[in-house]
Amino acid sequence: MYSVKDISESLDVSRQTVYNYLKEHSSELKDHTIKQKGTTYITDEGLKLIKIAMGLIQVPMIQENDISIGNIVEDIKEGLMEEIRAENLKQQEVFKQIQESLNKEIQEVKKQNEKLIEMMEQNQNKKGFFSRLFKK
Repeated sequence: MYSVKDISESLDVSRQTVYNYLKEHSSELKDHTIKQKGTTYITDEGLKLIKIAMGLIQVPMIQENDISIGNIVEDIKEGLMEEIRAENLKQQEVFKQIQESLNKEIQEVKKQNEKLIEMMEQNQNKKGFFSRLFKK
């Protein structure tokens, strides 16, 4: 908390100038001023508002062209699309691995079937003359 005297000395203005600013901006500074025993005290936030009113502090301005909701939404959308693409690539890799594994198993089953057919043919050839003749 600062007194009007402290503020006038730190800003290098008269006390009357500070009081004039308090009077002109009373609605804004109402919650930031306290009177005790004939002395007016101003909070840190009130001092900041006085400095802004006097032009000693420039309030930063955000230019709408630099940051806009549309740009933020577009950035989020692009980020999500990248994540989706990455997830799709992972799923495609998993699918390819599963497909390769199944193809290997199918080839093994085909080989086993060929061996079984070969063995059955060999057994059929081992049958005797009459068995082959009557196909028993």
